[in-house]
Amino acid sequence: MDSRGDQDDRVYRGDRGHRVGPVSAGSPATAVPVTAPSAPPGFEALDRHMTPARATGSDRAGQRPAIFALCGGAPGAAAERLDDIAVSAATFSDAELPELARQLAGGVLAAAGQTAPLRVALTAATPSRLADQARYAAWLLRTSGTTSATTEPGTYLSAGATGAVVVLFPGRAESAAAQPTRLAVSLEALGTLDLLGVKPVSGVGYGLGEVTGLVWAGSLPAAEAARLVAQCAQLLRACGCRPAAMARVRADAEVSRALCAPDRLHIAAYEAPRVHVLAGSTAGIRELARRAGALGVPVEVLAGTSATHSPAMARYVAPLRSVLAGTRVAPPQRRLISTITGHPLTAADDIADLLARQISLPVLFAQAMTEAAQDADLIVTAGPDTVLAATAAECCGIPAVAVPAPAQADLGGSYGADPGMPATMIAALFAAGAITDLLPFLAPSWPADTVASRAIPQMRMGEPAESQAPQGLGGHAESGDMERRSAVRSGRIS
Repeated sequence: MDSRGDQDDRVYRGDRGHRVGPVSAGSPATAVPVTAPSAPPGFEALDRHMTPARATGSDRAGQRPAIFALCGGAPGAAAERLDDIAVSAATFSDAELPELARQLAGGVLAAAGQTAPLRVALTAATPSRLADQARYAAWLLRTSGTTSATTEPGTYLSAGATGAVVVLFPGRAESAAAQPTRLAVSLEALGTLDLLGVKPVSGVGYGLGEVTGLVWAGSLPAAEAARLVAQCAQLLRACGCRPAAMARVRADAEVSRALCAPDRLHIAAYEAPRVHVLAGSTAGIRELARRAGALGVPVEVLAGTSATHSPAMARYVAPLRSVLAGTRVAPPQRRLISTITGHPLTAADDIADLLARQISLPVLFAQAMTEAAQDADLIVTAGPDTVLAATAAECCGIPAVAVPAPAQADLGGSYGADPGMPATMIAALFAAGAITDLLPFLAPSWPADTVASRAIPQMRMGEPAESQAPQGLGGHAESGDMERRSAVRSGRIS
């Protein structure tokens, strides 16, 4: 039985209000949304945090999405502007969408100084996708609701977001040998955030990711951190651990403890209220999978052959202390929440000792994330660990997005191997209030007359959107009706 099981109330205590919502356990993706809570009619009742969702349309494979943004104004006016965009989207070609995105981004700048503005960000590469997302976002504004959580959001809404971002450093225990690479990638991803001008308010490092967090917090030089993680990885490879295994179960703490008992397994990580990692012997994990299956509890046997973050690793604490001997760890200059203690690290903590003992202690990820994400608008993972991003979103009830290294994301418009990743990242950061000017991240402007003649019609006030917007993804207004309406191409909502 896990010796720290009595802490579960501490791990999951805390009123997350109506922000908390589970996310889908489906395939990993770049951005992870949360399920929006029910609320009284009117967008004014929505939580101040982002409500991402997914429209049902699709983009063409490999085509780079553009970002379409609105900012400021009243929710009703924003919904009408989105109706206008949905009606007009089908009159644009794929090639013309980037210029429309630039025109909307220019209007956003005019509204940037408003207090607690409403923000809407859509990512789409095709007119049908844009129309579908605009209709869906308008519906969200009118109903204060959302659909089930998905792992591929294309729509972000926020009301009063302040730009508070939490940075998360990956370091899961499945492969300690990969941590040197994770460290390098995470530090490069921090370079991406620097280029964007994003300054996280808090940081959390999962497992050995705490070493990366110490670099971010100013406690360790990057070169010293690289030495530590390389030597730790070497030690774990050479430690001659008994055959062991780990598994992730989707169950609460009580059920997880019950699953541990028959085979003397241990809870190695508290990842979310209903997600725990268990560690123990290979035979014990095999039996766990059988018992969990009989109970209908989802279980995932993880890669790796050690019972990291459990008492089985206690004999390696002393060798790790030797690795850390002589390492001077300065007090954190930024707010870093430890997954060893679940609390912010301070000058009073013996950080080197905590790092040495970490291998035998459970990861208090849920507690650390809950502490870090208080009043936050967005979680960003420093590197492409989208599974960890999904876990963080589920734990905290706020969106999470993966931040690539600069080499993976040409922020000037060439989006690399995954054309949707940087667009989704920028859209999420905009909706969180961490980015105001979208123009640097959009394609270069076309000649002025390319899109200027295309009208995004103004909705007739007081007339239901359903009576004006055609059904389906590809519908568009009659040309005569288009001419009678004034052009609205600004991202500013009046």
